[in-house]
Amino acid sequence: MNNSSTLPIVANDAYLTLNIRYTLIALPFLFTLALVTNSLNLIILCRRMLLQHSCTHYFIAQSSSNILYTIVVLIVDWINTVFPMNLATRSLPECRIYAYLSSVTAVSSVYMLVLASIDRWCASATSEFIRRWIKVKIARRAICTLYVIVASYRMEVLFTYNVVQGQCIWTASIVDQIVFIITFYVIPHIFNLLFGFMTIKNVHITRIRPMAITSVTRQRTTTSQQLQQQQNSRRRTEGQLIRMLLAQVLISIIFFGPYAIFRLLIFFKLIQLTGILSFGYRLSVSWMSLAYGTSLFAYILSGTIYRTELIQVLKKSLEYLKRVTP
Repeated sequence: MNNSSTLPIVANDAYLTLNIRYTLIALPFLFTLALVTNSLNLIILCRRMLLQHSCTHYFIAQSSSNILYTIVVLIVDWINTVFPMNLATRSLPECRIYAYLSSVTAVSSVYMLVLASIDRWCASATSEFIRRWIKVKIARRAICTLYVIVASYRMEVLFTYNVVQGQCIWTASIVDQIVFIITFYVIPHIFNLLFGFMTIKNVHITRIRPMAITSVTRQRTTTSQQLQQQQNSRRRTEGQLIRMLLAQVLISIIFFGPYAIFRLLIFFKLIQLTGILSFGYRLSVSWMSLAYGTSLFAYILSGTIYRTELIQVLKKSLEYLKRVTP
C-alpha cells in the first residue's frame, strides 16, 4: 500500500534515473533486513519463556504481517525495477490484488501494535477486572478478529484501484481517502501514545505499592516465598515487554512520520511529485519501510529477556553447526 506505484509521479529523466538507481541499491537492503530480523523475531518470540505472555502473540502476529508486507511490496517493487515485468500493472486484476494484499498487511501490522499497547495497559492496571483481559486465549481471538476486520475493511481496494498510464493508481473518492488517512496514519499512533502514557502511569503506581507491602509481610512460609518469587519473575518479564512495546511504538512514529507528511501534502495538492520531490517521496517510502525491519533492534535494546533468549538461540545454532560441520 505504501510503494510509489500508488501515486502518480511526473517523469523527469534525471530524477527518474536517480530513483531507479536508488531503488536498485536500497530495496535489496530493506527487504533483506526485514526478512532476517522478522524471521529472528518469530524464532525468539516462539520460545516457551515468552509464549506464556499474551503480548508476545501480538508481536508474533506483527512480525508475520511484516514478512508478508516485505514479500508483497518490497520484493515486487524491486523486481519491477530490475526486470521489465511490471507485476502490479500488467493487468487490472493484478493491480488490484497487489494493492489489496499490500494494504491488508500494512494495516494489520500497524494495528497489531495497537492491540499490544492495549494489552500492556491491561497488564499494568491495578484493577483485577482489567488484568483478566491479558490471557493468551483472548490475544489469539483478538488477532483473528483483527485480521478479519482489516481484510473486510480493505475490500474496497479491489474496486478502487486502476491501471493509469502504466501505474497502479488509487482512484477512490475524497471521503474514502480521508477515512484511510485517519485510520492508518492518525488513529493507530494516537492510540499507541495514549495507552503508552497510561501504561507508564500504571507502572509508576505499581512500583510504589510493593514497597509498602514488603515491610508488613516479612514473615512468610517457604511456599509463599516461592510463589512471590514466581510473581516477581513474571512481573519483571511483563515490565520488559512494556519497554519493548514502547520502543517499538517510538520507532513506528519516527519512521512513519515523514511518509505521512508527504501523503498529506499530496492529498491536499500542496505539492506535486516532480523532480527532487519525487526522489524525496521515494526516500520517505524507504525510511518508512525501515519500520518493518527494525523491531529486532528495539527488542534487543529494551528487553533483557529478549536478549537472553536471543543468546540462547545463537548458542544452540553454533552448537548445531559444530556438530554437522566436519
